[in-house]
Amino acid sequence: ADMGSDSSRHEMGLQLMSEEGDVLELIDEAIERLIEGKNYGICQDCGQPIPPARLEVRPYAIYCTAERVG
Repeated sequence: ADMGSDSSRHEMGLQLMSEEGDVLELIDEAIERLIEGKNYGICQDCGQPIPPARLEVRPYAIYCTAERVG
């Protein structure tokens, strides 16, 4: 039982590190877009501006929160 618990904790730790790595990559990409003046704050799906409140909470956001129709 202890081995299973240790294995589960290890897998959870690996998943968290992977998710953190994904966020760091998104942050790096957002900084690059901002510095280069290329579409920072523009939704990559619909092309509309991402609301400032969303960028304040998640400055690396690549999508707005607008619902898609169709």
